[in-house]
Amino acid sequence: MSRQTIVLFLAGAIGLICLTLAGCSDDSTSAVAPDSGGEDYAVAYYFPVSEGYTTTYQVSYSDGSSETVTYEIGEEVSFGILPAREWAITDGSGNIDVGFCVLEDSAVYYFENTRSLGEKILALPLSPGASWDRYSSSTGDDSTSSSTYYDVTWPDKFGGQDGGQEPTGDDDEQPFVQKSYPTSGSNEVVVEAIENVQVNGQVIGGAARVKTSGSVGKANYYWYAPGIGLVKYVLGADIGEYDQGAEVGELLAHGVH
Repeated sequence: MSRQTIVLFLAGAIGLICLTLAGCSDDSTSAVAPDSGGEDYAVAYYFPVSEGYTTTYQVSYSDGSSETVTYEIGEEVSFGILPAREWAITDGSGNIDVGFCVLEDSAVYYFENTRSLGEKILALPLSPGASWDRYSSSTGDDSTSSSTYYDVTWPDKFGGQDGGQEPTGDDDEQPFVQKSYPTSGSNEVVVEAIENVQVNGQVIGGAARVKTSGSVGKANYYWYAPGIGLVKYVLGADIGEYDQGAEVGELLAHGVH
């Protein structure tokens, strides 16, 4: 047998072994993100805020309906004394709601509109057992702990809506945009685990699973993956049930557009 024939034979045998192992695997999905590395990374690693960064979710409801929802990070704007990023959320009907996110080294705050209270949606350390309050009277910065109306203008890209008009009259007369980011439940957020999570047929590695308590016997779960952000959430789930609830959102696509 010639040397060339032996080489070809060995290559074919190795390929056959690889195919056999792949076919016998119990898990046909693959990891698409690296291990998190724990708290050594800044919070932006779990919540990207580059301009144009977009995440799209398939959202299913317990009544059998579903829709596709898209989140897009916009321009940096002056938000009082803080820099903020516009955050456009487009629902399945094409309606656009523009909120804001403020990123610190160790926390991300979400503002529904220019006069809303800042909600801490993610905070370090992302290690099992860690926790934080979504709404706090003391966040280390008055601009994230008090309801303040800031001079902000939204660009034409997000509908050209102007948030820069100073309100007049009673606060009850001022329009508020309904909250679009799917956080819900108790004020306390608890980091339960760093784990692999299956999302639309793929296994995403190193995701931080965080939880808020809901009504009796219910909970809300969120998975934040390194380099991607929110990849899955389940609202109104039975405690310990990670796939079914009143509302389930799973990542379909992500990237800078």
